[in-house]
Amino acid sequence: MTHTEDLESSTLGMTIAAGEATGMSAVVITETAEGVTLETQCIGKVYAPDEFDRNEWTFEGEPTVTIKVDQPDTVRLTCSTLVNRIPALLAAEPGYVSTDKFPVANYLPVGM
Repeated sequence: MTHTEDLESSTLGMTIAAGEATGMSAVVITETAEGVTLETQCIGKVYAPDEFDRNEWTFEGEPTVTIKVDQPDTVRLTCSTLVNRIPALLAAEPGYVSTDKFPVANYLPVGM
């Protein structure tokens, strides 16, 4: 990804020149054994002043539904998912365990 104008990044502590890489986009298509197809995209980039983080999901069917969440608390969402996975991680078998072997992620109330 690039931008047409220079971008200031306080996180990186630098200015990214116009036309230089500002981030990336990855698209993954997953087909389940049940015939469900998921197309997901993740964008990680330095935002221009008029841009912001957005989660957007479209479920195609009858009816097709789109859900958009502008400016989600991405850091808190990511960290809470990670923290809530700690009990499953501690209970896992030794060695490499893929996430499909883990139980469904559940919210753990404070103090658990």
